[in-house]
Formats: sequence, structure tokens, C-alpha cells
Amino acid sequence: MVTLILMNLALRFKRLILSSLAIFGGLMIVVLSLLSAASAKAISQEADNTTSGKRFYFNQPIRPDHVLYPVIAIKDRLEFATTDTDEDKIAKQLELADERLEDAYALVESEQIPMVLPTLIKAEQYVFNASAECHLIKDNEQIKTNIVEKAKLHDSKLEAFFDILPVSEHQDLSELQHKLKQVVEQLEQ
Repeated sequence: MVTLILMNLALRFKRLILSSLAIFGGLMIVVLSLLSAASAKAISQEADNTTSGKRFYFNQPIRPDHVLYPVIAIKDRLEFATTDTDEDKIAKQLELADERLEDAYALVESEQIPMVLPTLIKAEQYVFNASAECHLIKDNEQIKTNIVEKAKLHDSKLEAFFDILPVSEHQDLSELQHKLKQVVEQLEQ
């Protein structure tokens, strides 16, 4: 009984420490990003708005083209690192895969085409990672089904990007689709 109480306290202490570190790290990143955004804005004004595609906008979700996007990426990593179970980690990866796919569509809408392929690669990497980690879980049939459904959905949605991305990126897009099909084949065996 005493060991259970001590283990519970240790787990809570670990979560408290990780949460505190995450908050402190997040605050530091926000401060640095805001300073970076201010200097990026000044530079872009001096250079006739010719920055590297990063923008600063309000009243919209923060996407990969936003100067504060690194804050979101770190938040995602912290959330993933503090996830307790393998099942929850896989679910988080599939959630992040969908978010990145949505980001890719948003980048197309905002005409940030050079950022689309790297965002798609990141989206599908989450699916690949979830598939690779699936074997760690006993009784994983439902998890396999979720990953297969996600891989099929993403594969079909990638098709639309062939009309958008330059021909030079079609090979990379085809490779993503091929890997998604491999995930489906492996998990359906």
C-alpha cells in the first residue's frame, strides 16, 4: 500500500516537473519568437516584404508559414513527450498527422506552395511512426484499424496535391503515397 502511494506521488511529481518545464520553456519560446517576429517584420519592411515565406497574422490558426509556428511545434512535442501510454502516443501521432494535412491545405490557400511538401512529409511521418509503434501494444487490432484508415485517407487526399505542387516535387509525393500503401499492406496482414 505504501509503495503504491509513493509511486503515485512520484508520478504526480514527475508530471508537475514536466508541466513546469513545459510552461517555462513555452514562455521562453513565446518571448523569443515575439522578439524574432518584431525583427523579422522590421527586416521585411526594409527589404520590400521579401522574407522567407514566414508571416505574422492574427485571427487565424497558426500554420507553418507563421513566425510563431515553432511554438506550436514545441507544444506538440511536449504534449507527445508527456503522453503516458503507447495507445495515447499513437492516437496523438494520428491527430498530429491530420493537423499537418490541414496545414498543407491552408498553405495552398495562402499561396505558400514551397512550404506544402515539407508539411505533407511531416504529416505522413506521424502516420509512419504510429505504424511502427503499433507492434508495441498487445491486442492492437483496433489501433491497427485506426492507422490503416488514416493511411488510406491520407493517401487519397495526397492525390489532389499533384495538381498543385510543381512537377519537381511529384516524385516525393509519389513516394509518400507508396509508403502509405505499404503501411496499409503491413497492417492488414
